[in-house]
Amino acid sequence: MINFKKWLEQAGLDEGTGILGISAKEIELIEQKYSIRLPKSYKDFLQQCGISAGLFSRDISFFYDDVLYMWDSFGEAVREWGVSFSLPENAFLFSEYQGGSYHYFICDGNDNPPIFAFSEANPVPIQISSGFVEYIKDSISAYQDMFYKNPDKRWFKES
Repeated sequence: MINFKKWLEQAGLDEGTGILGISAKEIELIEQKYSIRLPKSYKDFLQQCGISAGLFSRDISFFYDDVLYMWDSFGEAVREWGVSFSLPENAFLFSEYQGGSYHYFICDGNDNPPIFAFSEANPVPIQISSGFVEYIKDSISAYQDMFYKNPDKRWFKES
């Protein structure tokens, strides 16, 4: 199992709200609500960091409570944009930035699925990462750069 929490701590992003995960039961509730089977990499992330992850992703809708209602805001955004696009039935929205940008993956049995982005500025989905693990690793690195001048990147090279 990848230790996402350790990456966040080593990147110095464990300040503020701390790093808190959700239970296996809460993960089951997500899967039941959306009638999907979440990939292992995402479940691991949720168990370690599903409630809060310190400084990481504080500016976006990304955590447990957010993903329970993200489809609603996505539907509203698509209508506002006047786009005739719908996600595949087995897609899972896991990230939203100010109602204008969404990230998702397809729940098809892949434990580390590619990540796709869809936004008002780019209403045709594009693949932005080869996998969820790589997406999180790159995102942690970007947040580290945002908060620290000359950040220590040994965690990135060692993982």
